[in-house]
Amino acid sequence: MAVSGNVAGTAKRGVSYAPNQALIKGQRDVAQSAAAADMAGSVAFAENFTSAIVKGIQEQEKRDAIREAYLDDLKNPQNMRKIEDGYNKQAITEFLNKNKDEYAKAVDCYTRTKDRGCKEQIEEIKFRFSNLNTQLDLYLNDKKSYLDTYEKGQIIDIPEVGDGKYAYLYTNKGEFSIEENGDIGFTIDGEYNKYNDVVGKWNVDNNIYMTHVMKSSFNSKLNGQKGLEFNRDIEKNATSAVLKGTGYDGVWAATRSDFGFDDDYILPNGKKAGKLTFEAMFTNGMLADKYYDGSLTGTSYKKGDNSWFWDKKNSKDLTNLLAEYSTDVNQSMHEQGLQSFNAKRRPQTKRGSVVIGGSQFNMQTYNDNFVPYINKVAKLKDNPFPSYEKSPTGVGVTFKDGKYYVVDSIKNGVPILDKNLGPMSLEDFAKYEGWNNAPGVNFTKEDPLNPNK
Repeated sequence: MAVSGNVAGTAKRGVSYAPNQALIKGQRDVAQSAAAADMAGSVAFAENFTSAIVKGIQEQEKRDAIREAYLDDLKNPQNMRKIEDGYNKQAITEFLNKNKDEYAKAVDCYTRTKDRGCKEQIEEIKFRFSNLNTQLDLYLNDKKSYLDTYEKGQIIDIPEVGDGKYAYLYTNKGEFSIEENGDIGFTIDGEYNKYNDVVGKWNVDNNIYMTHVMKSSFNSKLNGQKGLEFNRDIEKNATSAVLKGTGYDGVWAATRSDFGFDDDYILPNGKKAGKLTFEAMFTNGMLADKYYDGSLTGTSYKKGDNSWFWDKKNSKDLTNLLAEYSTDVNQSMHEQGLQSFNAKRRPQTKRGSVVIGGSQFNMQTYNDNFVPYINKVAKLKDNPFPSYEKSPTGVGVTFKDGKYYVVDSIKNGVPILDKNLGPMSLEDFAKYEGWNNAPGVNFTKEDPLNPNK
């Protein structure tokens, strides 16, 4: 059978099994592209990872720097270094370590979260440290002051009002502790004492009162030497005011102190006060009855009992009695000065002469003129005003209403009294005219010129 030409033209071609290079190349390109894409992603990831690490490290360093700055800001109390080794330092160290741990946690919290509560805790712990430092400063300074004062002999112990604690508190004998807020305290004989409540309240000599009584006693004697009057009311009121100004503890200290101004004061038993304190004299019944019988205070107090001294409600009475005592002492000093004044004015007998009122008279003139005159003056009370006597020195004197008066002038035969000088006793008039210590004169008797009467 013949085959047409068309059939021949569509004859089947041969199949090739060689690799398709174009396809392979394309696939390679695709793979390379994919690989390139994967590699590019990996590089980018690595770069991003490194950046995160670096950033994290930087932030960590930043936080660490912040913490270090805070910790540097939280300084140990500088006054801790002044505390003696072996005493109190253990309690202080434990307080610091505990609070530093809390502080570090609070700082970490704040740097991470900026939480206000964490910030407040930071400030609270800083306050504790600052407060402790201040408390230690107070303690160390007051301790030094206390021991220096003791060394000078100025400490006055009054256990009755609770100040016996200081002997232990300032000699490392009290149990030391620190409160949560940095306040310090001491436990002595089982009683806790918050330091803020007791600092500086130990008692010392009442130097304000001492200065006053030393000055007033000196002035009293000086005034006596000048012939000036002693006014008890003024003296006592001034002393009372000084004592009240020193407070309860000042009055207490004054009762237990020896100020020296009364060493030579003669007590009712005839002995000198010496180095005895008012407390000792009162307790041992060595003072006058007026100090016990209530005549001064309105309340009677028993001899041998001073327990009432230490009750604040009795401070007014105690002040009254102390002021009375210092006034008694000052009056005795005034009398000593007055004796010196009178001694200077005493008529001096020289070669048979007597000095009276600044004028000198021989003994014959004295006996002939002054002796009769003095006797007449003494008897004026039997022949009172308007009768009067005139002294050989020219001074006139009369007696009226139980007192002697210097006559200023005579009007129509009637004496005009000298109101400026005022009424006087016979002895005071004699002092005024200058014959109070004339030979033979003795005012302890009814008749100054007759000691036997």
